[in-house]
Amino acid sequence: MLRKIAVLSILIQGLFFFAASASAIPITFNFSGGGPNGSSIDFFSQDAQLTVTAADLNGTPETVTWVNNGLGVRVGITDNGQLDSTGPNEQLIFTISGLPVGVEALQLEQIDFWGLNRANEDLGLVIDGANPLGDNFTPSANPWIVSQNIIDDDERTFLSEFRVRVNDGGQAPTADAFRIRSVTVETVEATAPTQVPEPGTLALVAFGLAGLGFFRRGFSIGSAWRRMAA
Repeated sequence: MLRKIAVLSILIQGLFFFAASASAIPITFNFSGGGPNGSSIDFFSQDAQLTVTAADLNGTPETVTWVNNGLGVRVGITDNGQLDSTGPNEQLIFTISGLPVGVEALQLEQIDFWGLNRANEDLGLVIDGANPLGDNFTPSANPWIVSQNIIDDDERTFLSEFRVRVNDGGQAPTADAFRIRSVTVETVEATAPTQVPEPGTLALVAFGLAGLGFFRRGFSIGSAWRRMAA
């Protein structure tokens, strides 16, 4: 009987724990289709807002370009509008706001590129100011699953923004040039304290289980006497 009570107590505590836990939710922002260029462009997905801005590596604001193949950067009227290193090195800045209540942070999961030449491109990924891969990294596949190269979850976690930038310093045809078609992030839920049932709750369950045991025992004894009397 005591063993049954202990097992039931563990099961109840497990149910409370899993009820308090929430699974991560992927959020994808798709930049295909094209639209107006601008100093900033807002995108929305699952009530979250993503604001995209552009700059060179010195921090000078530039224009975000948005065409069917995704987002890029334009510096001056002769620039091709892609995220490239022809002239000043460029970067796209992604800032997320409007997250659901209970979301503590985000993890960067996937980036889908257009025109990415993995034999040539050198890019950097800056996550909340940290640059875990350096500025001469080339994704191993497209779409790029970020966790394939940034294994530590903490290094992929950010509170507000991440940046994709080029740092080649070259000129065409060796310069980097590509667009970003989509990004996927995943919510990181705030850690809820483990909810342990009150002692009174466990006591009631224990008494109920004990009563059930006595009832079944009494029923078995009564059935045996009736069989003997017959």
